[in-house]
Amino acid sequence: MINKTTEGYDNWKGMFFNANLVDVYFTDELTGYAADGRYIGGPVYKTTDGGYSWFGLPNFPRNLLSSTLTCVTFIDSLTGFAGSAPCRIVKTTDAGESWYIVNRTGLTDTIGLINKIYFINPTTGWAVTTRGGILKTTDSGENWFAQLNAGISVIFSSVYFVDSLIGWTANSNARPYKTTNGGNNWVHQSNINIGFSRDIYFQNFLNGIIVESNILYKSIDGGINWNVIPGITGFSIAARLSHYDDIIFVSGFTTYRSINSGEDWEEFIELNGIRINGVSLLGAGFGFAVGELGMVLKYFDKNVPVELISFISELKGNIVTLKWITVTETNNQGFFVQRKKEGKIDWTNLAFINGAGTSTSINYYFYDDELLQFGKYKYRLKQIDYNGQYEYSNEIEVNYIDNLDFYLSQNYPNPFNPETKIDYRIPEETLVNISLYDITGSKIKELVNEKKQPGHYTIKLKGGELNSGIYFYRLLTTSGYTAVKKIMFLK
Repeated sequence: MINKTTEGYDNWKGMFFNANLVDVYFTDELTGYAADGRYIGGPVYKTTDGGYSWFGLPNFPRNLLSSTLTCVTFIDSLTGFAGSAPCRIVKTTDAGESWYIVNRTGLTDTIGLINKIYFINPTTGWAVTTRGGILKTTDSGENWFAQLNAGISVIFSSVYFVDSLIGWTANSNARPYKTTNGGNNWVHQSNINIGFSRDIYFQNFLNGIIVESNILYKSIDGGINWNVIPGITGFSIAARLSHYDDIIFVSGFTTYRSINSGEDWEEFIELNGIRINGVSLLGAGFGFAVGELGMVLKYFDKNVPVELISFISELKGNIVTLKWITVTETNNQGFFVQRKKEGKIDWTNLAFINGAGTSTSINYYFYDDELLQFGKYKYRLKQIDYNGQYEYSNEIEVNYIDNLDFYLSQNYPNPFNPETKIDYRIPEETLVNISLYDITGSKIKELVNEKKQPGHYTIKLKGGELNSGIYFYRLLTTSGYTAVKKIMFLK
């Protein structure tokens, strides 16, 4: 089924600058890179404000390249690659501040320009060339070695791997190639009657998409048979595929989107006639596209109630800081922060964080959780709309390990009046005694005297009937640990 959308700039917001952008990659919602295909050697542009302003990277080695740029990609926030000729791959490890040419063996400069660079994980990737070359790296792109020289008549336009073993190429003047052993052997798929493919994508071992200049094909049997998806056309030679989970875009001089793995498609008719050369999706309803005439489009789907593009945790001491980012919100009342300890069945609501209601801006949230016992914990968000509908985020796990030492903190405040706080940490199950003594060594009172499980604990000491002066508190365990701190009470 094909639908048309006329929502215009509810879905796309346009920005333009003087360039001809051929590819784009965003590492997060603010930071992105775009390759300029106008001139020999680029340049590569960078944005740090979500695409609203761009600047050329001054140290990009344009003088070492003999053709225009074709692709740019990153494997993390710092490490990225760009491709050109003569069979050149340049790499940055500092977010584009500096670049260098990586090592290549087995193929000469005559193998053409690098047309596509694809990484399946941070260490393993492939690159294909315009004259039949396939290269592979297993060390994060430092060294590339030849896997195939199919001849100068084969123009590889793209490469995609389902896993570390099964991969496919798209070829603009030959039938695709396939490997089942990580690229050690590539087999020409002569039984497939697709001779001018521009891009290829497999969601899993069975379901794949190939796009020709004006035809879109789908396979549901691992690429044995391919069927034309009717009514999807008009991409021309600019045809590209991009994806995020079940979301698939096919773009060129026309742009279509599927939200159910290619079963149904909708056309963005407001983009008809605009050549889209690259799309970088950060979520199901958020991303960026670039094209000719320096066009940068920011995409957000207002029909996605809350587009959560990041949910992470940081553990410092016994404090877990949860951070999450949304790029669109519709009718969002807020988030319940939930936690579950390993071995438990039920989730506990820790806090409710108000949402932004309806927003197309980037929103940042955080929450600090204090852990009192060692162990593994899971966290999730329960996002609730004003109408009561809700959905859960992905779960993230925090391992608060018990390899820490015993610890007794200095009380705070000190001197104190009327009360003070004392923290202590126990890395193993043990009987704990914390007592208060006066300056002569006489015990005044016991603050703790019980068996404790591993974890962080806090007790409060009230001055009460204490006289002004200096006291001492001591931590003693049956496992032999002892610690003493001085404390002062002022009336």
